[in-house]
Amino acid sequence: MSAELVHGYEAYASDVTLEVVDHAAHFIVDDRPDVVRDQALAYFGDQRAA
Repeated sequence: MSAELVHGYEAYASDVTLEVVDHAAHFIVDDRPDVVRDQALAYFGDQRAA
């Protein structure tokens, strides 16, 4: 999905972050697991050290 296709989300969500990931398609977990991991850790917090 390109960034141009996400216009109009404002009526449904007030806090949205869009990140365009190079070399990834529909199955981003398979295509770029490193990006998914890094974003999940940033969002939920890295609990490995706790």
